[in-house]
Amino acid sequence: LHQQRSNYRLRVEALEKRQGAVHSQPKRLYHNLPAVRGTLIGREVELGVLLKAIYAPEARLITLVGSNGAGKTRLALEALYTVLTRAYDERESQESSTFTPDSGLYFVHIPTDCNWRAALPVMLTAALNIQTQEGSLLRQIEEYLSSRQLLLVLDNTPHNIDLHAVTGPGGGATS
Repeated sequence: LHQQRSNYRLRVEALEKRQGAVHSQPKRLYHNLPAVRGTLIGREVELGVLLKAIYAPEARLITLVGSNGAGKTRLALEALYTVLTRAYDERESQESSTFTPDSGLYFVHIPTDCNWRAALPVMLTAALNIQTQEGSLLRQIEEYLSSRQLLLVLDNTPHNIDLHAVTGPGGGATS
């Protein structure tokens, strides 16, 4: 894994140097993804299905459902790193897919022992680096997200969370 991460960083740095020589310095794609350990084994089908859902233009919300320890977080992280790699590859080749997370990829872990209703807005503003003002944090998050194309993973989300508050009317869910 360490070798994979090193190779990835070298590819990104080489891409940025090449593009910087031809154009002005490219905008880096922000992410706060945690490091992953080991290789994802035996989940190629699930990863393919998840990536297809991520790149589907109508998808606004994707939900991974499974029992504790089933590997939902690891699968989501593998998908995020795949999207990140593809985004850099597309910049290099100047091709474009249906989805490019121009505003970044964000991972927010919700601790099981927290009051998520109070903590989630604070965790989101911190992860997204939103400069908050007085007023509703949820409204500020909604305004921030409405003008950006990004990928946001909420890990360990309580099953009773009102996801319509995040996606708005018409938001879809895929299991």
